[in-house]
Amino acid sequence: MASAQELLDAARSLPDEDPKLEELLTLVLATAADRSTPGKVLLFSFFLDTIEYLRQALTRRGVRVGVVTG
Repeated sequence: MASAQELLDAARSLPDEDPKLEELLTLVLATAADRSTPGKVLLFSFFLDTIEYLRQALTRRGVRVGVVTG
């Protein structure tokens, strides 16, 4: 089993880029710009940490985000 330090080192070595997030942002912005759609995107995730990560990342990029959990 990996030690806490090994896990921390592994996390620090991850790249700053997140291609899945960038693709999501592209989709969200394209949907918002498309006048033939309501301009909204609905995302589902089982993991609350993922929801929070996406909320923070999209908000930093100027996307208005609402979160409902339960």
